[in-house]
Amino acid sequence: RGGTGRQSAALTRMAGPGMDPVIAGRYLVRHTLGAGGMADVVAADDLETGELVAVKVLHQALDDTALDRRLLQELLSTAQVDHPNLVAVLDFGVAASSRRPFFVMELLHGSDLASYLSQYGSCAADWFIPLFCDALDGLDAVHRRGIVHKDIKPANLFLDQKDQ
Repeated sequence: RGGTGRQSAALTRMAGPGMDPVIAGRYLVRHTLGAGGMADVVAADDLETGELVAVKVLHQALDDTALDRRLLQELLSTAQVDHPNLVAVLDFGVAASSRRPFFVMELLHGSDLASYLSQYGSCAADWFIPLFCDALDGLDAVHRRGIVHKDIKPANLFLDQKDQ
């Protein structure tokens, strides 16, 4: 598990400032997939399974507050939602050194709807309506667990390769 200082510095640069290069002793960060207002998403190797996964790491470190306990409860509830139109949550926790919550998801292949619209400008209704209905089915599954997404937008609707 040890490494040279040079390797550690390179991993820290790939993971981003304040992010552990190995999350929870299990997820070796490869590179950043995206960054948002609340979290960074990185590709990482799961050192236990050998799979390549996506790890979303929230920017805000946790303190022991009621708000933080509610956030962790929401992460737990989200992880328990299983639906074919939702990304699978495989694991979640709090990174030990940074105290930043994270959750591990299957790594999807494709692009988000915002990128698609940016590239193609528009889409046909007969293509879009079934995708939109699939998204609504996934949201319904989440809402039935008492979770409100709060950030529905084209950048958060992912098109896997079969949808493109």
